[in-house]
Amino acid sequence: MPSALEALARLHQLGRRGSIVFVEDDVTPLANAISSLAAWHRLHDTRLGLVGTPSDWLLASTPPAEVVARRWGPELVYVSIPETVEAFHAVPVEIGRKVAATFGGVPSPQLPPPADVTEAARLDPALRQMIDGQQLDAITVRCFDFLSSIETSGCLALAQLNDDGIVAGCEGDVPAALALLWVRALLDQPGWIANPASVRPATNELILAHCTIAPSMTEGFELSTHFESASV
Repeated sequence: MPSALEALARLHQLGRRGSIVFVEDDVTPLANAISSLAAWHRLHDTRLGLVGTPSDWLLASTPPAEVVARRWGPELVYVSIPETVEAFHAVPVEIGRKVAATFGGVPSPQLPPPADVTEAARLDPALRQMIDGQQLDAITVRCFDFLSSIETSGCLALAQLNDDGIVAGCEGDVPAALALLWVRALLDQPGWIANPASVRPATNELILAHCTIAPSMTEGFELSTHFESASV
């Protein structure tokens, strides 16, 4: 311990950071430290694609690329919405049907028509093509632009990507995407971007809501339309 403290003090003199993990019988602290360090390195090898710009209402969630790289590690790569839309139009309908089939569901008057689900599903292979072409590890998408350009929200595609281990955030929210990356790196499972819809102190309840979620995080689901637009 004295030697470790001396070494840590020297690191501080050199402007470096460090921590001491004291291990006796329980190796859990050491395992946790190794896991955290592995996640740190993983983030510093990450290319995060920003498809479009952050949504206009994100007043405090638009850090510059150099800040993202310096503070959290990932390289921020800018991708245009028109480029993604072009890739979407090139996806055959048959591939969209295959992706849509993974979401199941029995058509009913309350659920989106199968054709609309297929159209929304075509964005999944389009985004994957862009991810492969740009050598990205994760994305965050200015998804509301898709409502006007291809009449889909992007929710279904982002849900499928997260389920398949590809971190995919929405609204162009970079800090939220970084949080999803930390969850994936530390726990190897998908995370969920959500807004606090209401807080009920009397019952100790917090209700969260958002447009999409990775299906594997739910006990069951059915498809609905996008709240603001009625698109899938």
